[in-house]
Amino acid sequence: MRLPVRILAVSAVALLCCLSACVSKDASAANVDAAFPASEVHAYAVVPSLDALLEHIAGVANSFQPGSLHPTQMKAMLGAMFDDPELSFLQTNKPIVWTLFKPAGPANLAEPPMSLFLPVNDPKALTPLLAQQGLLCRVSDGVLVIAGDSAVLERAAKLCSAYRDVIAKHSWQHDVAFKLDIDSLNDTYGAMLRDGVTSLVSLMDQPFAGHGAAGSPTDALAKFLRMELKGFLGLLNQTKSIGMSVSLAADSIRFDYELAAKPGTILADFLATPPKDAGTLRGFAASNAAISSYFRFNAPAVAKATTALFAAMKADPEFKSIASDAEKAFGPLFKAYAGEFAMNMRSAKDGGFAMDAAYTVTGAEEALKGTEAMVKLFGKEGAAGKLYSEAGTPMNASFERNVREEDGVAVHRYEMSMDTESMPPEQAAFFEQMPQSYECAVAGSILVMANDPRALCALIAKAKQPARGAALPLRAAAEFGNDKDCYADFDFAEFLKSVLTMVPVGSAAAIAERIGPSEPIVWAASIADGATKGSVKVPLAPFVALSRVAQNGFAPEGSQGAGLHTMPPRRR
Repeated sequence: MRLPVRILAVSAVALLCCLSACVSKDASAANVDAAFPASEVHAYAVVPSLDALLEHIAGVANSFQPGSLHPTQMKAMLGAMFDDPELSFLQTNKPIVWTLFKPAGPANLAEPPMSLFLPVNDPKALTPLLAQQGLLCRVSDGVLVIAGDSAVLERAAKLCSAYRDVIAKHSWQHDVAFKLDIDSLNDTYGAMLRDGVTSLVSLMDQPFAGHGAAGSPTDALAKFLRMELKGFLGLLNQTKSIGMSVSLAADSIRFDYELAAKPGTILADFLATPPKDAGTLRGFAASNAAISSYFRFNAPAVAKATTALFAAMKADPEFKSIASDAEKAFGPLFKAYAGEFAMNMRSAKDGGFAMDAAYTVTGAEEALKGTEAMVKLFGKEGAAGKLYSEAGTPMNASFERNVREEDGVAVHRYEMSMDTESMPPEQAAFFEQMPQSYECAVAGSILVMANDPRALCALIAKAKQPARGAALPLRAAAEFGNDKDCYADFDFAEFLKSVLTMVPVGSAAAIAERIGPSEPIVWAASIADGATKGSVKVPLAPFVALSRVAQNGFAPEGSQGAGLHTMPPRRR
């Protein structure tokens, strides 16, 4: 069934802006929520200034391909849908708002109750075209309200005062913002979504070209996909709302978000408020890794949530076996965790990656038993290992205690690696460069692990004298402040270089060298009372460099440098 033309017309501006834009330094949408309350509106999106948005999109595009795009081109493309290439009917420096109302009757995906608020100069220039598309409109205080039927138009018109008093007067600091009331959306459209997922799951039960028999790689893949789909539905059913705002800067794109869980759910327990203490593992995060992270969480609440999660999984006959085995491993492990975690992934000297991690724990034996059970879960006799074997990627997994001693601390060794014996040589070579075996130890109240014995020695020494309350050495902390609960630096350029050393391509080293050093992608988030607020800042430089390498056919020589071109300053 084709979507009616009038729905496309109502959504054209909003969808184009939302898909093209990207989040600001102020993700709070409280005053907008008051203007468009969840009791009336399922979702809304706001573009504070179409002029600024188009300018910033063009600026980002021109960073990759200088001179490739101009705001007037984009305006002309958008205006062509309204027979006005210059968009002269629209006040393009004022907010555009799209809303999805709660349906008054049964939900109908073919005719969702949407409306669009357009600040206009001359509504007469647009109304004939809207009428041709079967759309209704009304003008109030210079705002043209558009909807697909009279009932929705009446509901939207009542919000014009909110647009005038709140939206138009708000000091916007970003390029686009949206809010989804997942709880009410699920009430309205959840049954349709579940029916769709059920249909997908039933399709996965059917053999693909005769290769989907039980125990085959296709059957195992279908199990993975079914688990992911059911997990997605479970997460959706426990989410209350999601909000996000996006903004473009000269050298980066920033996303700010907020997710709230339904009270009393497993997700709410995972997002319980962590202890706001100084922290023991903040000094374990590294400033020179491809990926480095630090997490602080409410350990008792997470252990409770993990128990409930496994109980829910065991209620599904298909996943009862793997859930039971996973509970035996991860249940005690999460109960042993004391609320902090730090992890680093570095480029190894001989190619590939080197990893290390640290966890605060409540007891050494509990932590080791949980780690050993987790490792065996992925072995050939474990439930997860059997699923991997069915998928054609069997795992080797083993745990050996007391292999050596370091500074009076017992060291243990475990292996978790792909069984490469039956793989093609190129594929086997790739996986063999991944970390194959790890050593772990418990020093005081800290469990440390690393795949490099020398790195483990350093971690043990640090764990015996942890620098409590140390400043995080991560760029994410410098960007977003030291008061968050979770942080991560992701050096895309460094990560890509490590991956390229594992790929059998003759020019991989030259490609990696040409990408050059860059700022990392940074993320930070706070957790409190069943909700999380976070920010992500993505630098453009490594992606600009990669695109220029790609434009040159990945040739090792003869290409230009990878510097960013200047983007026009933000205008507000």
